[in-house]
Amino acid sequence: MKHFSIFKIAMGTIIFFISIVTTANATDNLSFIKGSVEINFSFKEVMERKSKKIYTSTPWTKKTIFEGVKLSDLIGFKGDNKGKIRLYALDGYWVEIPISDIINYEPILAYKANGKLLHRRDFGPFFLVYPYDEMENELNTPVYHSRSIWQVNRIEVKGENL
Repeated sequence: MKHFSIFKIAMGTIIFFISIVTTANATDNLSFIKGSVEINFSFKEVMERKSKKIYTSTPWTKKTIFEGVKLSDLIGFKGDNKGKIRLYALDGYWVEIPISDIINYEPILAYKANGKLLHRRDFGPFFLVYPYDEMENELNTPVYHSRSIWQVNRIEVKGENL
């Protein structure tokens, strides 16, 4: 009888973890808010957009090939806007990024690292990555490190001309 109870506990644990993995993948959407319009992209829809790769190290990773979507492609800005965007993480953390960053550095919203999908335990579903190694003197500062937000699930555009 004791072995049966251990088996039930083990099976219950396995089913619990399988449900967590399934739920996590199903909720990895990206909300995009611009004015009064809100668009929700599934993870798959973001991946279907034109991608860009950045080969760089970050303060949290060694040299890695990150693949994702350029923020400029997602927000669709026009001209030299002086607005900002705000990116939110799953845990409620957020950062504001000036549009000038998007124009000057072309950061990506990465969903892959070295060809593997990012998961919540490793910066996913989306991780804002700057080309740190290309512009090491300019970007390897606490300001830009603080803007490299991970577990991104929402983007809000702040600016009248965007």
